[in-house]
Amino acid sequence: GAGGMGAVYVARNAADERVALKVLPPQAGRDPQERVKDVRRFLNEAKLAKRAVHPNIYKILKYGVDEGGQAFMAASLVEGTSLRDWVSKRGPV
Repeated sequence: GAGGMGAVYVARNAADERVALKVLPPQAGRDPQERVKDVRRFLNEAKLAKRAVHPNIYKILKYGVDEGGQAFMAASLVEGTSLRDWVSKRGPV
């Protein structure tokens, strides 16, 4: 899936477990100053989400910026319906 602040992929970690991998899209922050702000905002989201611990939400496993400058966060994979599909079937939350 994709949204304004990232795209999410199903990936495999080093232990060959399926995880959700969210990356900041390359088009985010077209100029260098905006890119820095977007990366900061993205990593702040990951930091805050990592602090949220509850059985009904995903768990942030790792986040950072790779050697190529790509901001990422890896999270536990939650199988199920997307929010968009849920809302289209049941109405607003």
